[in-house]
Amino acid sequence: MTDPLEDFIGRSVHEPKTLRGRTVRLLGFVSAGKSPDTWYLNRLKLSCCAADVRTLHVEMHGAKAPDNDTWVEVTGVLRAEHVTVENPVPAMEVGVLKPVGQPRNPYHDAPPTDG
Repeated sequence: MTDPLEDFIGRSVHEPKTLRGRTVRLLGFVSAGKSPDTWYLNRLKLSCCAADVRTLHVEMHGAKAPDNDTWVEVTGVLRAEHVTVENPVPAMEVGVLKPVGQPRNPYHDAPPTDG
């Protein structure tokens, strides 16, 4: 399954059973995590203008973090089913990590493409 980050996060909060045991592929850029063995996959979601930008995060486990700001495609599975509305940051167990180029429009939360 290939999802925009926002859809994956929303499903992890509101419909986690739909992700149980499913392999998901996500696209985003890297930032450091809270501990040496975690890092974040991020997207910046721009609705209207720079003043309303939101950062979407998924915490990554099981793979060494690439350099900050590197764009990557991550394939993996949701690590835990309890993600709260107050802190909508799901954790993902990384299966495959692939560096990719920055998308043409980095503020459009599009899923990875097969091309």
